[in-house]
Amino acid sequence: MTSTTAGEDRDEIIEGNDHGSLHAAGFNAHRQLNSETTEDLRNFEVIRANAKNSRVLFAGWSTTVIIDKTRILSFGHQRIEQDLGLTAQELHSAIGDHDGLKACVDEAGSLYIVEGDSSGGYTLKCKSSDASPRIGRLALASNNRIAMTAKQAPNGNLCHLTEFETYESFVRWYEDPSGEDNYPVSHHMLPGRPKDLQSNIASFILLFNDGSVWTWGDSRYQSLGRRVTGDDATPAHQPGVVEDLGGLVIQSIAAGGWQAAAISKDKALYLWGATSPGNEDRIKSLEPGELSLVTIAEGPESEPLDVSNVSIGNNHIAAVADGRLYVAGQNSNGQLGLNRPDAFLADWHKVEQLTDVRQVTCGHASTFALTVEPLHSAEKS
Repeated sequence: MTSTTAGEDRDEIIEGNDHGSLHAAGFNAHRQLNSETTEDLRNFEVIRANAKNSRVLFAGWSTTVIIDKTRILSFGHQRIEQDLGLTAQELHSAIGDHDGLKACVDEAGSLYIVEGDSSGGYTLKCKSSDASPRIGRLALASNNRIAMTAKQAPNGNLCHLTEFETYESFVRWYEDPSGEDNYPVSHHMLPGRPKDLQSNIASFILLFNDGSVWTWGDSRYQSLGRRVTGDDATPAHQPGVVEDLGGLVIQSIAAGGWQAAAISKDKALYLWGATSPGNEDRIKSLEPGELSLVTIAEGPESEPLDVSNVSIGNNHIAAVADGRLYVAGQNSNGQLGLNRPDAFLADWHKVEQLTDVRQVTCGHASTFALTVEPLHSAEKS
């Protein structure tokens, strides 16, 4: 499970700038952030300079996988170094677990699965044939349950959503969809065109092009952001609209831990769910049992900032607002990048070290930030 940015945001980052850097902070016991040490990074460090056409594909507990122009590169427990040509820039919906990346999808709907090679490393293998199902979006929850949307025709307006109890059962179905024992555990048909699909520990969140948001899965700790009992309520195991976001046009979503977030067209951030069970600390923006409108501002009397990007880790959250990075939550491994000893920060804090931030990605206990220097600035220097 990992958070990703929406496709149109990805294209803007890739195409619009020449100079930039990819920074990382947090848990580093497997050398997944910095190969020269196993110490956690409590400040943001540059892990990739000249970051045009570079982004984080997967941020796991032990492995980081990035796309660097046409190459797939990994750091940490799982080692991948592979040139996929122009296909590399099309990869999205990366899924994995504590051991590393498992699979991802390209824009044509083809499935790529990670396999071991003869050298002891790993490579991405395209498993699709002309007869294979075409995948739109793919997500794997931490409980190993998997959800998939079918790739739609250009004029299609009906979303086919399927679920599988495990990653292994999904692979068996993909290799033989008509197999007697390979059927998904559920299939839903929803109106509209899906834009993004995310997961956290035990639930899923689906964003449609019309800006509506649907959730389903484990409803504990308010992780669905909607009612699951009572008159007209959709049961937790079925996709249901997050009614409190009704009337808003949501442009992007994120999920992690027992939390989820959404950013509206007018750059407002909404957050729901809870911190990890047993953790008495709570992010102040996260109101128990409620979907919260989050205010990020320079000071108590300042106007709220426009939020353009958000990502959620296991128990921490990071957001880009007016080109600056703001963080809150768990910091026991330095994942907030503030170089502070605090194990948890309930309030939002600006990362003074970083400017011109375009994208943020949170791993389990890590944070990655892509900073970009505009073309005209680079030319002047």
